[in-house]
Amino acid sequence: MHATLPKPMLAAATALFRLKGHHAGGLLLGWPGSAYELQLGCEHEISPTANARVQGVVFARGLRFHPASAGGLFVEPSDGEPRMLAGRIVCTDPENALVVLKAPMPILVSMPVGQDWSILTEGAMVNGHVESGAGFLPNINE
Repeated sequence: MHATLPKPMLAAATALFRLKGHHAGGLLLGWPGSAYELQLGCEHEISPTANARVQGVVFARGLRFHPASAGGLFVEPSDGEPRMLAGRIVCTDPENALVVLKAPMPILVSMPVGQDWSILTEGAMVNGHVESGAGFLPNINE
């Protein structure tokens, strides 16, 4: 998937995470400086770097996103599989129905058919739900 992502989207979505553990078919990743422990699917073998750090992209399939005027940046639940995201749009690719949301870590979200793209502008605050099965794509150039 990395090869098919537009370079600006890939650059905006890539971040450094702390590998907290493995589970069947996936990983438990922490966001440095926070209590977040995201349970994410991962089809690739992960070899952590020093201090159990891994670089890559968290991705999810959006269900519907709405404009937000309050609430801050968050992922719910903070420990487990992401279900709800709130944050600021960092980068958009309407042709491929993708956005990068800073919530508080960057997350690449594929938007559903029928999503109102007028609210998905760079810098806008939004919130919404994502499907089960959020995942992680490790940086293969690590």
